[in-house]
Amino acid sequence: MKTKTFGNTLKLIIFIIIINIPLFGGCSKKDSDSNSGSTTPEEPFVMRGVDISFLPEIETYGIKFYDNNTEMDLIKLIKAKGINTVRIRLWYAPSDGHCGLTEVTGLAARVKAEGLKVWLDFHYADSWADPQKQPIPDAWKNLSMDLLSDSVYSYTQRVLTHMIHAGAAPDYIQTGNEVNAGFMWPAGKIENFSDPNQTNFTRLMKAATKATRATLPSAKIILHYAGYDGAEQFFALAKKEGFTWDIQGLSYYPWWHGKSLNLLESTMKSLNSTNKKPTIIAEASYPFSFGWNDATHNLVGEASQLMNGYDATPEGQASYLAQLLDLCNSVGGSVRGVCYWAPEWVAFKGPNASDGSTWENQALFDFQNRALPGLDSLGGAK
Repeated sequence: MKTKTFGNTLKLIIFIIIINIPLFGGCSKKDSDSNSGSTTPEEPFVMRGVDISFLPEIETYGIKFYDNNTEMDLIKLIKAKGINTVRIRLWYAPSDGHCGLTEVTGLAARVKAEGLKVWLDFHYADSWADPQKQPIPDAWKNLSMDLLSDSVYSYTQRVLTHMIHAGAAPDYIQTGNEVNAGFMWPAGKIENFSDPNQTNFTRLMKAATKATRATLPSAKIILHYAGYDGAEQFFALAKKEGFTWDIQGLSYYPWWHGKSLNLLESTMKSLNSTNKKPTIIAEASYPFSFGWNDATHNLVGEASQLMNGYDATPEGQASYLAQLLDLCNSVGGSVRGVCYWAPEWVAFKGPNASDGSTWENQALFDFQNRALPGLDSLGGAK
């Protein structure tokens, strides 16, 4: 009896000591996590992206891409260079099928199979949509606002459901392309930040984002604006109107948007701080040459269009992209980085084509379709 009593007493003392460890200078698990750094913030995702929406069309011409002199599938090549995200534009009913849902889903599935993230860019148009033009799909032209809003919701839901079932679910979803002046004109057009038609733009944008959240809640929504001029006013209006988004995306082309990297950086930092959401460069490019590889006019071809200190050479292109990535890292945020627009848009129709590429001197492949140093800069490859 005496031995048993002593044993029980000893167990009781040990139990009391254990449950009262904090009283003797210890700390609870919660305190330990918060003070010792064992629950350190998640590492930021550095987006190293490319928009390769032209790829399926280019491949129909038998075009090959090379790393040095080794032929490689383009998606495998960019992955090897360190690219981690692929942006793909989607048109509602394109006349030739390119950038339509079938093609986009197939490309997205290839990207996912390589372990890369997919960024789906809804244009809500049958063809190009940007700040100068936002054509409403022909099928929606005569719809009332009620029916148009319902159509945007149903279409967005249908697209995402289709891609999910195909194993091609997007990780990022952009609801409208460069929507500085609204989208789906004239229904969702805004002339300025006090335009009364903002009500319609808001209604259509909310239909798109509501469908996105309901269908694929894990995806991050990107709200996309072109340039830094007016960006803060635009996102302030979006916030006031109750838009839903996770990431602010800015296009940045020096020849269109201005040549001040300081203004670009300060604008991005302000957006991060004000909205408590990360800001990325959603579109960028730079020439490696002023040369031509087909008979189609190039959009950039003069020294006056360049940034000081960055020549139109492979080295200049690579240095410029490294600078943009450094800028995005200085901006901070849980997501940061750059998406390069049309790095694969080489002169795919041949040297005599007048309807080929306006961009072959801004691709990340030279005129023999060999990867340039700029792709290494963007991907972080050594």
